[in-house]
Amino acid sequence: MDNDSIKKRILALMAKTTENGCTEDEAMAASAMVQKMLHKYQMDLSDLKIQESECLQGTYDAQQKTDPMVVWCISAIGYFTDTKVWKHRDRDGWRSYKYFGLEHDVMIAEYITKICDWAIIFGGEEFKETDDWKLATKSRRVKLKQDYQYGMACRLSQRLTEMKDKQRFDDKQTTGRDLVVVKDAVVEAEFNKLDLNLKKGRSSMRKVDSRAYAAGVAAGDKVALNPGVTKSDGPAGHIN
Repeated sequence: MDNDSIKKRILALMAKTTENGCTEDEAMAASAMVQKMLHKYQMDLSDLKIQESECLQGTYDAQQKTDPMVVWCISAIGYFTDTKVWKHRDRDGWRSYKYFGLEHDVMIAEYITKICDWAIIFGGEEFKETDDWKLATKSRRVKLKQDYQYGMACRLSQRLTEMKDKQRFDDKQTTGRDLVVVKDAVVEAEFNKLDLNLKKGRSSMRKVDSRAYAAGVAAGDKVALNPGVTKSDGPAGHIN
């Protein structure tokens, strides 16, 4: 399969979003299918072909201005897709996330961010139907919802990291080749040419309600991220 064919298939599967009538599971299955397909395509490329590939920058605009919890996923998404990632905030306070890497990887990074963002947003709305939220005081409800969404984001981030680690291990076991190392060299060289003045973020401890956080973690486990999709074409397949 050539580059243009891969791009068309990625775009077709990326169209399977909740905004276009798909369920969340269908959208996530499509995302997993795209990633699996792209990985196989890249594994078939020679190192020289990858070194000759073009890098570009992509942007995902957060859907919420205030405290978008998807921010806790973006480092893992960057790791999962072999892209550089950083945060940006405009003058009005709206946040966006920038990805830089090989074209197909950037496309998938944007797509996975969108799916995770919407899963976290909708998860927060579903949390409002629980007794924990209904029985809380009005001022307490905001904090509980945020802690629930934070738990979702942390679990999604952990799962993406685990999936990538397994993929790299399997690659080394079956082919003796670490595709990430090859791509990182290309992306790093091109990224340095941008000469961006980025500041390192500071990690911070977040005090959470343990019950709301645990419920969010459990919800994050249910989001269909597993790349073991059984179908390679057509409608999104089911998740193993």
